[in-house]
Amino acid sequence: MPLELYKRSDKGSALNANEFDANLTAIENEVNNKASLDGDGKVLPEQLPSMNYIPTSQKGAADGVASLNGDGKVPVAQLPETAPLGVMAREIGGTAYPSLLGIVCPPSLEFKAYDFLGEANGKPPVATFARASSATHMDAAGIIQTSAADELRHDFDPATGEYKGWLIEEQRTNFFLNSFADGTNLSTQGVTVTEQEYTVSFYGAGSITFSGAYSGTLSGAGDFPERVDLTFTPSVGTVTCSVSGEVKYANFEAGSFPTSYIPTTTAAATRAADVLNVDLSNCVTHPNEGTLLVEFVVGRTGGGYRHVAALSDGSWGNQGRLRFSADSSVLESAVYANGGYQAQFQSAPLVTGETCLVALSYGADSFAFSVDGSLQTDVSGDAPVFTKLSIGGSAVDSQQPCLTVKRAMIFPVA
Repeated sequence: MPLELYKRSDKGSALNANEFDANLTAIENEVNNKASLDGDGKVLPEQLPSMNYIPTSQKGAADGVASLNGDGKVPVAQLPETAPLGVMAREIGGTAYPSLLGIVCPPSLEFKAYDFLGEANGKPPVATFARASSATHMDAAGIIQTSAADELRHDFDPATGEYKGWLIEEQRTNFFLNSFADGTNLSTQGVTVTEQEYTVSFYGAGSITFSGAYSGTLSGAGDFPERVDLTFTPSVGTVTCSVSGEVKYANFEAGSFPTSYIPTTTAAATRAADVLNVDLSNCVTHPNEGTLLVEFVVGRTGGGYRHVAALSDGSWGNQGRLRFSADSSVLESAVYANGGYQAQFQSAPLVTGETCLVALSYGADSFAFSVDGSLQTDVSGDAPVFTKLSIGGSAVDSQQPCLTVKRAMIFPVA
């Protein structure tokens, strides 16, 4: 027998019967590859394998880990408190909202414009779109393309090729004659005008000198796709437009800002308004609450109120709108119920060409408005029932902005 079976290792004296049995068991366990147990029947710490483990005391404790119930799930009491998804989407400015989907609730609908680039008429199947004329837009190569009537336009930045979104514009008429789509240079001509705002625009390095009912000069910024524009108010009469050098794809339109190029031949031509609507009865929405989120590129503003998007039941008295204030770049939001204001908000001025994420949340005594994560709230008011979403316009107002819409979403919670 080994000596350690009979003697203590520290003093070398003989063992009593209990110590002898313990040493014998330890040696047997070592020989048979078994762990020894202490007086409480537990494996000795020095015989435990080296591993990272979480002590039992940390389960379900502060700064610890969650435990699991009998179904293998985290108990409700250990779940964090969560705000409604609509609130979270507003407060974070939408930058991380995809990671939230499914935690509280998914959106009732989500339109990402680029996803429908190759779809019939360029629109989501659940939406309706109308435009009673053809219209132009820029493709990714910076070339002017023509979309047929009732075909939603997908616009690109001609300088960078970056996708901008659905191009939504109001009705406009180009009074220049022979502004050809093939890039033929514009010829000198006169345009009959009244006393109101007009905007002239063109591509090229040439110039237009105005005389008669208005005097001034518009000089080009360089080769295509550089575009310049000038807004002015003439007296009643005729403006003579004298062309020098390269002046292509030119518009002479009534309005305080330029819109997309409108080709003409021997007569003035009109581009009809873009009208994009969604029947919310086709979506799972809450009857009296929700959050509308719209991402868009800010276009030129002015000339009255300009709607970005609006919810309604088809009447003026029940609507929730996102629109630019009259003759300014301030975005405002308002909710009406039964013909009366329930909530009103305003943003700081927005910058033309910048991408903006806006949200409007509505519910009984719970309203909120957010622009790029800057949140405003109102805790008093009635919530109407909405049945229609209009993107880039309003079902109860003909005024529209000049903008491109990248994304629209509705969450069924406020």
